Amino acid sequence: MKKIYLALAIILSHTGLYGEELLKNVIDNTTIDGFLFGRIFSNFGKDGSGTSTQYRLKFDVRTGDLAGFRVGSGIFFGIGTSVPDGTKADGDIQGWRAAVPRRAGDRFGLSNLFADYHIKPISSYIEAGRLNIKHVNTDPVLDMGNGASMYGKMDTIKYRVSFYDSWLTDLFYYLIVGRGAYTNQSNTNNFGIGNNLVIADFNQTINDFNYILSATYASKFMDYNLWADLMYDLPKGFFLRGQVGIARLNKNAKLQIGGANLPAANIYNESFKLGNHAKDRGIYNLQAGYKNEFMTLKIGFLGSFLQGYGVMMEEIGSLDIGGAVWYGGITSAYEGFSFLGSGGIKNSSVYSPYIKTSYTINDIVGLGLDLAYIGGNNYMPILSKAKRDNTYTINEIYGITNAIDADNYRFIKNLKFFELTPSITLQVNKYITINAYLANFFGGLSYSKVKFQITARI
Repeated sequence: MKKIYLALAIILSHTGLYGEELLKNVIDNTTIDGFLFGRIFSNFGKDGSGTSTQYRLKFDVRTGDLAGFRVGSGIFFGIGTSVPDGTKADGDIQGWRAAVPRRAGDRFGLSNLFADYHIKPISSYIEAGRLNIKHVNTDPVLDMGNGASMYGKMDTIKYRVSFYDSWLTDLFYYLIVGRGAYTNQSNTNNFGIGNNLVIADFNQTINDFNYILSATYASKFMDYNLWADLMYDLPKGFFLRGQVGIARLNKNAKLQIGGANLPAANIYNESFKLGNHAKDRGIYNLQAGYKNEFMTLKIGFLGSFLQGYGVMMEEIGSLDIGGAVWYGGITSAYEGFSFLGSGGIKNSSVYSPYIKTSYTINDIVGLGLDLAYIGGNNYMPILSKAKRDNTYTINEIYGITNAIDADNYRFIKNLKFFELTPSITLQVNKYITINAYLANFFGGLSYSKVKFQITARI
């Protein structure tokens, strides 16, 4: 850091002491934040088996203010999987001396590269470059876009409005690759989506009432995706919450997929005229609860309406429902509420009554228990150990017959089952957290999944 300071000081020495003070402010107010974790998963029981490890690291650096401007960048490393299916961790060393990424989800490189400007009169920032997509129903760590974002506060309303010329969410990547090579591009490891993407989020608290509103548009793909999250605090710790999402696929929906290995135009259109895609989708979540200093109790009901329930850019987003695995821990992609997952199939539906509770001891130990029942015309994926009649692949459902290297997950229509999941979290100190769960499926599915994770934050 001293070498950087001296080099920059020489460059700006003609500005005198004032310039050095500015430079010192830039360096002294540079922030570094991020995390790293290692975790292990294991399935066991009649319908599931396998063990896997997964590691992830993300560090971001942002300089201090220089005449209102800041610059930032970060690194990301990810390897392994959270969804074992008959695999063994002891035969998967993931490289020697340095991991060599080889699977679709393995990544190492710059995660973002951007500059921002502070507009002080309106308490807002504008940032542009290669950005993490930080919106209500996206993954702020894994989802990326090339574009610009404006965020801040207007009176008591917090907002973020973004435009991305090209982008890719982590979940869309998996789901497009999973369809196979019939797109001529979706089996590669280096593509993005060129449909222009606009997202706007708004959040405000008015006395005991809080709302979050979000709207998303993707040109020639998604006509609209609207989200509302409403919460009202009642006396004596009780509260009510309602969440609703609705989305519409464009009547001639296409994803503009580009990749570095294509000559010239670098573009390929994947059409959604093929197969059985739901045009209109909707979900709702109604919840009542109680909270105090030590515990939280939530009772609710999740349901869907219209032709499907795929309304998210990722598997669950900010949806607050029961369970820990059924919506994103079986295949990590298809079973959730993604636009391209099982909920995007025409005439699919899901419902889930649930109860969940958590208890904290001295802000150090957290205990949780989730119970959820899952039903509906839900096209749930199953693992290879689960032997069932009348199953389908995702491309059989969509009517695609010429794909190669597609996912071989099997899907069951109208699967009904329970998830019962106890969990524990240990806050070792302000930097280190340990958490674990034991998810148990019974009814239409019969197996258990264990997770153990250690996370370090800076």
